[in-house]
Amino acid sequence: MTEENKIIRGSKGGGSSKPKTPTKAKDSLNSRQFFTVQDLVSEGEIEGFATPSKSNLNPFSSSYNNACLKDVFLDDTPILSEDASNSNPQDKDFNFRETKFKYKLGTSNQSKMGGIAKEIRSPETVGGTPSNADNHTTWAANKKYKVNNIVRASGVVDIVFKCTNAGTSGGSQPSAFQTASVNQTITDNTVTWVAQVRGSITGSVTKQLADRSPNLNPDAVIVTLTWPQLQKFEDDGDIKGLTVHYRIQTKYANQSNFVTRKDTKVKGRTPDVYKSKRQNSRCIF
Repeated sequence: MTEENKIIRGSKGGGSSKPKTPTKAKDSLNSRQFFTVQDLVSEGEIEGFATPSKSNLNPFSSSYNNACLKDVFLDDTPILSEDASNSNPQDKDFNFRETKFKYKLGTSNQSKMGGIAKEIRSPETVGGTPSNADNHTTWAANKKYKVNNIVRASGVVDIVFKCTNAGTSGGSQPSAFQTASVNQTITDNTVTWVAQVRGSITGSVTKQLADRSPNLNPDAVIVTLTWPQLQKFEDDGDIKGLTVHYRIQTKYANQSNFVTRKDTKVKGRTPDVYKSKRQNSRCIF
């Protein structure tokens, strides 16, 4: 009888690997909006605000103006903290930044309050249905594609491809997909693709504004852009931010072409509503 020795070889650490922990990009976008309030508190001349009056401050001094902000509340919070210096308040003493404050005491010879709009502004909503590049499918061989179909190529993460000429794809994925740059045109058998950023929004909306001003020319346009949220969810569970490129253009009735007033972008992540306002006189953004 003979004894046969058998050698068993293998590697340690068998079984499935530990799953990747999803990551979430920082919430980096916060909206800022400004409003104007005109408050009439009495008829005729008054003593003024409580805090500067108790301190016997000169009503026409900067210290008086600063002290008034301790008596002006926004959402039950004073603009300037109660313990702040009236003559030299520090940035940390302000609960609200970028505020402008004016007051009148009701004298018979005072000038009118400036900076108030002569008419009520009525916002007009501009709607649209842009296409979302996240609405894509995986590229397939020998498949018929229609114009505006969007595909994602194997091994390509941040770029997707939009069909601009309908046809049938080839038997293998175009090698140009791997090195494609934004706006590059790629021929795939009888299909033509254009590369674009994954997660991008494409399209345009146009609104004609009725003229309400007496001089037949609007003196300004305020454009408020609103996004319900700016974030995208990856297949591996990661939550990333988005980059939105947008352009604001204007055209008067006597002009043939649109003029670009603002060409910029918003970049970051927010799970909440984000608003961006653009305004300038004479419709120049």
